[in-house]
Amino acid sequence: MEPQPVWNFEQAPRAEPGDETSVNLRAYLDRIPDEKLAGYRADWPDAELEEWCGDFRDDGVLFLICSERDVEVEEFRRELEASIAYRAQAAAPLAAIERSPTELAKCATTSDISVSASRATFSENGSDNR
Repeated sequence: MEPQPVWNFEQAPRAEPGDETSVNLRAYLDRIPDEKLAGYRADWPDAELEEWCGDFRDDGVLFLICSERDVEVEEFRRELEASIAYRAQAAAPLAAIERSPTELAKCATTSDISVSASRATFSENGSDNR
């Protein structure tokens, strides 16, 4: 079983209402390793993006199980780029905690760390950053 990521793009707010397929796509994107995402380039043509992903069928549709509709490369690219931005935003508080174990210990005693099922956030002023 794959480990659950600390971020949760799958359930993050979205500009437009989602359906089962969009939720599945976001869950798929949540599980792409950081190392692989670091190699992504926004200026790639569609064929190169499909090759980098490795899960597109010959007809240009993402192989995504349990989905109601097809995911074309345009939707995949849009959601991939939103996922990268979301992950960068979600990682910032975690990076602050990793850089400062002393602050983490101090905050743990003052309830400045909010832990949910999918993420942890850090706040120097005692408020919850959700």
